[in-house]
Amino acid sequence: MVGRISKVGVIINIEGADSDQTGTATVKCFDANDNELRELTEDDRLTFSRSEISYSLPILKSKDLTLDFRPEGKVAEGYRFTGIVSSSSSVSVKGLKSDLAEINSITVQGPELNMDGATSDREVTIDLNQYLPEGVELVDTSNEVKIVIKVEALESRTYHIPAGQIRQVGSDSQYSYELGADTVSVIIKGLKEDLDQLTESGLSAEMDVSALEPGATMWS
Repeated sequence: MVGRISKVGVIINIEGADSDQTGTATVKCFDANDNELRELTEDDRLTFSRSEISYSLPILKSKDLTLDFRPEGKVAEGYRFTGIVSSSSSVSVKGLKSDLAEINSITVQGPELNMDGATSDREVTIDLNQYLPEGVELVDTSNEVKIVIKVEALESRTYHIPAGQIRQVGSDSQYSYELGADTVSVIIKGLKEDLDQLTESGLSAEMDVSALEPGATMWS
């Protein structure tokens, strides 16, 4: 009879449990496949040194946390960091209620997110375990998330601002002022999608003429 027993233990019902469980349970016998050997437990020829076991079972709480990516460094001259694309924007974690109470996000930062001198997108695989606080674990055993640090080249375009759209600052009522051209050309650098939305009619400029004397000219 004893030879049929692979292990002994207790069965704890956790159906609907939302807090830590404590109590006592009757000792059960199980075979190598974790099947309960009911007939042995009820057989008077088999005795146990103790019939009940006291237990304390912590119930872990799960929570969805957003991923907060914080890149560092500066992209190369003529380029701009435009954001981060991630394979996941949040993850589910588990832990004691007290450990999760004050946590709403996971901050991912450090050398892995460095973008110094970048002239193109950078793809990085992050191990989330290293960013989890003590006592908190991922629900999903997959602990990696792939992110792409987006970097775009800046474009330069020339725009012509009509003289009527140039405001004079610091003018003196004793003088009259005249711009020696119908338009002023300016070069604006930015992302293509931003430049596509920029029109010459939407541009304005100002010129400080407070230091000018009669006959003086100034360009800036």
